[in-house]
Amino acid sequence: MKEIKTNLEPRLFTGVVTEISDMAVVIEINGRLGRLSLSRRMIISDEEIKLGDEVSFMLSYPEVISEKNGGIMI
Repeated sequence: MKEIKTNLEPRLFTGVVTEISDMAVVIEINGRLGRLSLSRRMIISDEEIKLGDEVSFMLSYPEVISEKNGGIMI
């Protein structure tokens, strides 16, 4: 299989809070990139979060951990 080389630098993503429960928050990522569910304690805010709040976060693309390099991402 061909090895893929990518630059895994964190990028800024934005989204909107679409669901809030006692334990979790769901963010709809802008650009039709999907949804992100997080524990409520992972959200940094001076105010109580509300439905429709706009958020931003840094994220890199996931990389499958390969046994070829001992199960460690390089």
